[in-house]
Formats: sequence, C-alpha cells, structure tokens
Amino acid sequence: MAISSISGAKVINTLVPINGNTTAEGTGLAVDTNGYQDIMMIANQGVSADTLSGSIYWTVTFQECAVTTAGSFTLIAAGDLEGGLATVLIDAAAEDPTLIVRRYKGKLRYVRILWTQTGTHTVGTPIAGTIILSNPLHMPVTQETELGTPS
Repeated sequence: MAISSISGAKVINTLVPINGNTTAEGTGLAVDTNGYQDIMMIANQGVSADTLSGSIYWTVTFQECAVTTAGSFTLIAAGDLEGGLATVLIDAAAEDPTLIVRRYKGKLRYVRILWTQTGTHTVGTPIAGTIILSNPLHMPVTQETELGTPS
C-alpha cells in the first residue's frame, strides 16, 4: 500500500543504512526530481564508533546536477536550499547522532546526499539517506513497496 499523506509523496532510500567507513560507501544514489515541486533531503548519521576529531571526521554535503554523469555533482547554492548550509562537518562526539534535513528549491534535475570521510575510520559510523519527493505535477504517483514492486 502506498503512503500518500504528503500530497502524492514518493519516499526514496538513497543510501540504505550502512556502517560507513569510506566515501564510496557514503555516496547516495542520484534522485530524479523531474515532475515534483517539493524535494526534502534527509541525512541520518548515528553515533560514530571511531573517535571523531579534527583529523577524523565526516562531511555531509547536499548536491545537485543537470545530468547523472560521474563528477558532475556540485554543492547546492545557499539560495536553493532551506534549513541550513549545503555542507555539514561532523568532527566531535557531541555532533552525532544527528538528523540533517534540507529542502531543495533549485531547478536542476538530480540531487543526492554525500558523506565524505576524512582520516582513517576503522570501526565506522551508521549513515543513511532519504529523499522525499512531493507535490507532483501529475497524479497518481506509484511508489515501490518493501518488495520493490509498484503498489
């Protein structure tokens, strides 16, 4: 059964929960925003099992691009983002766990969330990303179920 309490919302796990150690593990999937007027980006970081510091830390960035070609993603400009900056540095135990929420107002077609690790992360940090698309230009919207099939 589809959940549509937010005007035809479509919820996409862009990074399934993982105990991340590397930037490669922290690269969220690109999401196509075509046909939607509201985009909410949610980065969820749990408590790091590594001791975070000025030399061991995570940088969470909210990115956009016109095409999904590797290397084409750039930081979302401040004017195209509500809720805070496009870059969040997590370098101390007091800064995690955290839930970082941003609303994308830009015009580029694709968005993603990226966790970049600095230093050697040996044990890891729980990370996950979700993007919610809502207020579609056309209804109804189908959403994949837990089994991966449209409902």
